[in-house]
Amino acid sequence: MRPFADRSSRRALSTALVLGALAAGLSCSDKSDIGPGSLTTIRISPDTLHVLLGRTDTARAFPLDQDNAYLPDKRVAWSTGDGSIATVNDSGVVSGLALGTTTLSASASGVTGTSTIVVDPAPTITFQQDSARIGGIAGSAVVATGSDSVLNGGGGGINNLTVDSITYPSGPTGWLQATLTGPATPAALDLVANTSTLVLGRYVALVWLSSPDASPLTSSLPVVLTTTPDVASSIALQAGNNQTTTVNTAVAVGPSVLVRDQFNNPVAGVAVTFTPTAGSGSVVGGNATTDASGIATVTSWTLGTTAGGNTLNATSVGLTGSPVTFTATGTAGAAANLSINGGNNQAAVAGSPVAIAPSALVTDAFGNPVAGTTVTFAVTGGAGQITGATPASNASGVAALGSWTLGLVAGANTLSATAAGLNGSPLTFTATGNPGNATTIALNSGNNQSGTVGTSVAAPYVVKVTDTNGNAVQGVTVGWAAAGGGSMNPASSITDASGLASSTHTLGGTAGTQTATASVGGLTGSPVTFTATANPGAVSTIVINTGNGQSATVATAVATAPSVLARDAFNNAVPGAAITFTITAGTNASVNCGSGATTACAVNTNASGIATVTNWTLGQTAGTNNNTLSATRTGATGTSFTASATAGAVASIVINAGNSQTAVRGAAVTTDPSVIVRDAFNNAVPNATVNFAVIVGTAGASTVNCTGVGTTGNCNVTSNASGVATVVSWTLGGIGTPAASAPGSGLYTNTLRASSNGQTVDFSASSVWSFSADVQPLFTGSCTGCHFAGGTSPNLVAGSSYAAIRGVSSGACGTYVVVGLNQAVNSYLFSKVSSAAPFCGSQMPPGGPFLSAAQQNTIRDWINNNSPNN
Repeated sequence: MRPFADRSSRRALSTALVLGALAAGLSCSDKSDIGPGSLTTIRISPDTLHVLLGRTDTARAFPLDQDNAYLPDKRVAWSTGDGSIATVNDSGVVSGLALGTTTLSASASGVTGTSTIVVDPAPTITFQQDSARIGGIAGSAVVATGSDSVLNGGGGGINNLTVDSITYPSGPTGWLQATLTGPATPAALDLVANTSTLVLGRYVALVWLSSPDASPLTSSLPVVLTTTPDVASSIALQAGNNQTTTVNTAVAVGPSVLVRDQFNNPVAGVAVTFTPTAGSGSVVGGNATTDASGIATVTSWTLGTTAGGNTLNATSVGLTGSPVTFTATGTAGAAANLSINGGNNQAAVAGSPVAIAPSALVTDAFGNPVAGTTVTFAVTGGAGQITGATPASNASGVAALGSWTLGLVAGANTLSATAAGLNGSPLTFTATGNPGNATTIALNSGNNQSGTVGTSVAAPYVVKVTDTNGNAVQGVTVGWAAAGGGSMNPASSITDASGLASSTHTLGGTAGTQTATASVGGLTGSPVTFTATANPGAVSTIVINTGNGQSATVATAVATAPSVLARDAFNNAVPGAAITFTITAGTNASVNCGSGATTACAVNTNASGIATVTNWTLGQTAGTNNNTLSATRTGATGTSFTASATAGAVASIVINAGNSQTAVRGAAVTTDPSVIVRDAFNNAVPNATVNFAVIVGTAGASTVNCTGVGTTGNCNVTSNASGVATVVSWTLGGIGTPAASAPGSGLYTNTLRASSNGQTVDFSASSVWSFSADVQPLFTGSCTGCHFAGGTSPNLVAGSSYAAIRGVSSGACGTYVVVGLNQAVNSYLFSKVSSAAPFCGSQMPPGGPFLSAAQQNTIRDWINNNSPNN
């Protein structure tokens, strides 16, 4: 039954009754002049009135006389049988209050007419399913369809249904179309989803239906679209290609492939077989299945034992791109074996190199050549010599010796090749040294003599001629020649049975080193050179040789010991001459000539005419060129050295500026802390590292800034040329929760420690509460609701409060804030906010909530610090 569809018929019936009654009345009036008769009947239209729950409708009453004539002037009183179901007003307007049936009465002059009221449910748009679910293929041009049934949740039907709109709570829009089969319930709602632009996933849309006859006018149906992949159509490489690893080990990334459908969606559950080609190792998990992302991955791929390329195929029957081929490169493993590669069992003339340089082969456990392994070659017999003794194996695994020259004595020569930990190590190479003809001339004796210019040296010069085996050769003529004005006697001589030949050298007239030669054409070592020293005359001048212009730490020796060069009048260096070194400037400086520190000592020149002190220790005062050392000898022109003394290691650290300051919590002190560092002799130490570290105390952690970039608890500063190290800023720590017991004068201690080379000094500063940042906010939050200009005194509003309380009397109750240190106990303000029994009245704020202990102590500490306006 659809009561809302019957309203027009009820109105028509009411109109018919009125017209009928009027017609009857007019006919009565036509029959008699006495007017209408008495009320006998009251009829109600309609007989049954259907009213929707929560809505109204109107009934009509028709008073009739005995002739059924309508009495238009007769007023009726309306009533219902059950007012909980329906009520009626004086105009016959019926309101439906609850589902059910009751009576409707109209009364006048003792006559009552009745009818029935039926309260029907309000029509609501509902659906057979709470939500419609559609499935389709992502990216496909084929649409996905679904449907649901539209019903009246209140019973009966609903007319004038329309699809009002489609909304999308999130994600892509415009993919859904909805169509009704008819405008009245029950109706089918057909749904069409376009998946061609959608990827895999779940999408939600709301289809809104409306009807002017429904209550509410609109209702929505959630539509859930789930897009899935089509059947697998292609396979492609995903990850793990072109890797490199050691032979017989697994690659780092397990090869994987990606399987997709024709719309490029990943497809799960597809079988993929991973198979290595011959010689390409083995796999674990070769029969894989794609996961939800369409990826199939082999558990592991262990490469083959031969270095080089490896191949792995991933196959899935029927898919485009199958098989997918992965490649990997196997590199040689760790070195394991050492063997002879070449150069063994050779022969050569003693003292000459073998034709083929010995070489060793380094391989791994599978016989692959290994590069980069060091092999050490060493001569073990025959006294030969080698070059390139520690070669590394090349890309072919070969480590080749540079050369092997056999010993001078004919016979067996042996060589070892060692690589620790390798099988076959050490290797042994052998070679035979053969004898030869005389090839060498060498100095035997008489070299490096000295004498006075123009005289003969004491001993003759002697040479020895040998063959390639080091054997002496007799009967060889040796020619002699002298340089620098000297002469040889005889000019030639013949080697004896020991291969020896000799001649005597007469020195030339120039002091210094003089040479003579012994020559035999075609022999190695020819000519042989002999040297002799011609002694000079007396010392004439002394010049600096080394050690001038140095710098060193105070009270320490310069790095280079000073030395001078003594020369005679002909500019020849003079050996064996005593040179006196004397300290001429430098506080407590000293010189040591080998017998301990002193202010003056003597050193003899060496064979090169150079006299060198053992050390020169600078004085104890830092400065530039403030130390001098003179070198003198009687009858000769002397010289002087200069040196600069630099400060030593930090031995003391003292405060320079910035101690004992006071600042508001969280603010930097006015004067940046600085220290002076000095060494053990009280010299300022520049470029010393000074660490400034915050020491956490009652004030909590403060911060220090050494660079200007940011704050920290610990940082370093380098001292300047005056030994001063200064921080950029020291910000005092936040006080945190105030202590239960008041600190002296409301001050909270902060400590900053400066340290360098084990020396320390502490800065102390005091954090205090800020009136504007800490105290005033307490007034603003708890007091200014009453204490303001025109309100209760004192005025605690920001900008007025300080002048209103500090040193201001409250009358009989005392001064609000007593001026002076540690005056909180005498201040009326502190008494009012902290005590249940203040000086006067009751604790504030009135009735609470009262200030916390921390807030009370903040006011206490500010007052005890002489209540500054900070």
